[in-house]
Amino acid sequence: MKLSPAFLIKIMASIIALEKCNPNDTVTVSDSVIKQISNWKGSASINLEAGEKISVLDLIYSMMLVSANDSLFALAEFICGSLDKFAAMMQEKAKSIGAADTTVTTADGRFTAEQYSNAYDLAIICRYCMTNRMFRTIAATDKYTIPATNKNGSRDLQNTNLLINSGNRRYRYETANGIKSGYTARSK
Repeated sequence: MKLSPAFLIKIMASIIALEKCNPNDTVTVSDSVIKQISNWKGSASINLEAGEKISVLDLIYSMMLVSANDSLFALAEFICGSLDKFAAMMQEKAKSIGAADTTVTTADGRFTAEQYSNAYDLAIICRYCMTNRMFRTIAATDKYTIPATNKNGSRDLQNTNLLINSGNRRYRYETANGIKSGYTARSK
């Protein structure tokens, strides 16, 4: 069944960032990233500021643990200059690892009728991502602290995946190792 890919975008963005960048690379957040996130009412973010210098690794953690869209926008711009180019990169990556029924048309995860995936392709993508040691570590992380930057103090992140979240007694599953949780009405 073809459905909106929802949080598949953060998974794809994370593996691309891990493969294309050094985790210690420093990203300088641009005004355009801040403008893009301001157009997203109620969007998950870590409240990045223009001119903020933050590592690729910290941006990946914030995408995977708390679905930070501002981090996604900053990484997309850092890696290839624009969300459109990043969407094309994600599409190419999906096809190259065998996710033949996945179509990525927007890197920001917004719903479009042309953007979809299915459970089978999601499994293929996740299996591929879990072959990356750093991805596995991030996906299984319960809590992470982003150190202070030139614009913000330290930020404590708690994984929103209830199987991993140590504060959740109802759904916590001690041996869970990821990957990424999330929900939208369209993707069910």
